[in-house]
Amino acid sequence: MSINSAAYIAETTRAAILSVDKLQQDAGLSVGLTLWQTMLYVQLPQALRVAIPSFGNTFIGIIQGTALTFMLGLNDLMGLGKMKAAIAKGGWHNAHPRVKAFTSIL
Repeated sequence: MSINSAAYIAETTRAAILSVDKLQQDAGLSVGLTLWQTMLYVQLPQALRVAIPSFGNTFIGIIQGTALTFMLGLNDLMGLGKMKAAIAKGGWHNAHPRVKAFTSIL
């Protein structure tokens, strides 16, 4: 999931930088700024304005994906705990300690 999100963020950043007009770079160079200064003080602030909404969407997607993964894993863990308790036929007190710890968090 993190590699996919990193790819989206990289593509968003690239597209945001390319969305700034080439004339902005020419204007920065014409007033005596170096190429790096032009990028830092002229182009990146404009690109950031374009990229921030997409960064927010990507961040929300990461949060939703990790929450879904957590809930699926927790459901599997609780099912395992129920199965082990049923096999032991001793009830909840014979359940695995990890299962007790994770279910007590809830």
